[in-house]
Amino acid sequence: MTQRELVWTRLHLPRPLDAARVAALLTSLASDRRSPPLVLEVRADWAGVSHLLGCEATVVHRVKRLLVDHLPGVATQASDARQAVSEASRMMLRPVGMPLRIDSPETTV
Repeated sequence: MTQRELVWTRLHLPRPLDAARVAALLTSLASDRRSPPLVLEVRADWAGVSHLLGCEATVVHRVKRLLVDHLPGVATQASDARQAVSEASRMMLRPVGMPLRIDSPETTV
């Protein structure tokens, strides 16, 4: 992603979170050639776990609509005070063409 300014939104996910709905949302985002670049962050601290979505300002409303369509009960909140990342991890699969198991997303994660 280039150095474009991102708008951050805090996600309040419905409980329990339906794994099939999450998979459908991610499939929709991944298969849409017009889908904008997105940043999904999960942060944990003493206060608990929070979920953030970063995207360009021009697509915020479209992405929020997609979230609501796929995850009924999701709530969003503007998040201006995004703290710098203190630790991060990356998961890489080798060989590159190795697919993730799609029959059991919870096991894969």
